[in-house]
Amino acid sequence: MTTPAHSHDKGILPKLGHQIVHLYDLLSGPAMSEQDRINREIAESEPIRRIRTYGL
Repeated sequence: MTTPAHSHDKGILPKLGHQIVHLYDLLSGPAMSEQDRINREIAESEPIRRIRTYGL
C-alpha cells in the first residue's frame, strides 16, 4: 500500500527547525522597508547630531 508523499514522517529535526523559524518570525515582527530603516537610523542619530552641534 502506498501513501502520498506529504504524509511521510520527516523526522524530528525538520519539524523542530520549522517550529524555530515560525517562532523567530513571530518574535521578530513585521519586516522593515528600506524607508523604515532610513527613518529609524535618522531618529537614532538625532541626539548624537545635537550633542555635536552644542560642542562646536
